[in-house]
Order: sequence, then structure tokens, then C-alpha cells
Amino acid sequence: MEEAQLFDEMLAVVDSCIARVGWRLRPHSKRHLSNDILALCTGLRSVILVDYDGIMPQLQVNLSRLLYHARQESAILKPLRVMIISDMAYLIHVRGLSELAFSSLQLPDQLHLLDTETDPPRLIPSNVEGNQLARELVQVQNMIAQVFPAGVDTDLLPVVPSEETQKLKSSENNAFGSLCVDLTEIMQNVEISIPTLNGWLLGYPVTYLFSNEKLKKATGVVSMQSLHIYKIYVTRNKIQGAKSENELMSFSVPSGISMRGEREPWAEEFLARMRQKLEMSSTVWRSIRMEVETIVGPRTVVF
Repeated sequence: MEEAQLFDEMLAVVDSCIARVGWRLRPHSKRHLSNDILALCTGLRSVILVDYDGIMPQLQVNLSRLLYHARQESAILKPLRVMIISDMAYLIHVRGLSELAFSSLQLPDQLHLLDTETDPPRLIPSNVEGNQLARELVQVQNMIAQVFPAGVDTDLLPVVPSEETQKLKSSENNAFGSLCVDLTEIMQNVEISIPTLNGWLLGYPVTYLFSNEKLKKATGVVSMQSLHIYKIYVTRNKIQGAKSENELMSFSVPSGISMRGEREPWAEEFLARMRQKLEMSSTVWRSIRMEVETIVGPRTVVF
């Protein structure tokens, strides 16, 4: 059986299991979730943030139940887990997150930080010296690398149950609890904010460096600026020969420090790395492209 057909069957399993667990996702959210899971399983993403059609703690329960049933019918889904940090729910590919943490520590120049405590914000390397928030980000990366070490066996992952998982009946806890890893504690003694962590986890080449203390003020300053929204689109190969393009991810950078748009060196390097990932699953994906949209504040910032 061709690889593309295997992934199509996996998506059909996900679709049927969404109905089985009684998760009433809106059609758009359902497509979004399916596309995100496909990106995880083909190596284009390591982590996706599930912030559509549901709130915690029910969102965590729905994701865990979905994974529990779907993994029994499709081996492709075996490496996936639910990850909880504070009130955020993620789907992760265990090996993918392990590789992300390892490469970030070994190749820190692939991630650029937007220092929001300067006016205007400036772009700095993630291994910059003398910046407390940058050091804390590396600290968190190290902690995640310890939970998901290189070469980790998904069946030997430590179980770090969340409070919600512990409330379930013992039978449900055994079934769903092992699929959920709660890493909320890694953010308890640091000043970096969840949006900063998300920028790295979600695979963006640029992430805003926010402290919890100044988060509201900093986001207000950024939202008033002209921004470039970088959107990455991927096109699927279809067995019937048709093609389908979907947005893979999007992130923003102040236009004043990204005047060359997609020709910024970091943007070109990022797209080159994404093309390499796409080639690893060329039977599933046909192409990838970057689009840059300019918006003028005030507007909600895409982190």
C-alpha cells in the first residue's frame, strides 16, 4: 500500500473516532485538527496547539479519548501524545519534540527572538548573552529535552498525569492518563511567558520574548505596529491526482525589522528547512510556499 494511502486511511480513522467519542467539532475545526495531525505524523510539525472548539479541562479529555481510540486502529498515530502546559493543550509527536529540543540546544541560531522590551522591538539571537529571558528559554528547552530525550521510546515515556486526569475513574485513568503529559511545572519558576514558549514549540523561526510581568504592556506596543504575517502553505498529493492547499502555520514579525519579507535571511533559511522536511514525505506533500501579508495596527497579534 502506498504511503499516501496509509495516511488517508489514518485520517479516516481520526474522523470516525471524533464521532465515536462524541466530540462535536465544527466542520472548520475538524478539518483544522485533521490537517494538524497529518502535519505531525509526516514530520512537518513537532507540536500543535489545539485552541479551537473547546476549553480546558474538557479539551484535554476529548483529545485523550480521541488518541486512545484512534491509536488502536492506526499505527501511524502511536507516537502522538497530549501535552498540557498551564491551561494550554497540545498534540505532540514524541520523536519530533525530542528532535526539536535537541536541535534547538545544538543549533540555537535557528531561532531568533524579538526583544519586546526595547522600543522599537529588535531581533536578537536565541543564544544572546546577558538576557535573562533568553537564558530562561534555554532552561525550559533543557527541561523538555530531559522529559523527551533523544531516541526516546514512546512506550517508555514517563507518565505525568494532570489534575484533570487524576479525577477520572480508575479505568479511564489507565486508558487515557498514559497518553497525557503535564509539563505545567516547567513554567512555574521562570519569567518567560507562554506566548514565548509557544513560538518555539510551534516551530516558528521567530518568537516574541515576553516576560509575564510585562506581557500586557508589550503585546499592546506590538499590536500598534505594522506587522508582516508570515503564512506557510502546503499542498497535498491526492491519490486521484487532485491537489489541496492548506495553511500549515502563521506567525508575525514587526515590518520595521522584516522589510525584505520572505527574502529575510532567517525566512529563507526557515523555508529551506521546511522543504527538506517536506521531501521526507513527498508522496503525501506536493509543495510548500511562503506568503507575507502586511497589516497595520491596532490588531490582535499572531504569535
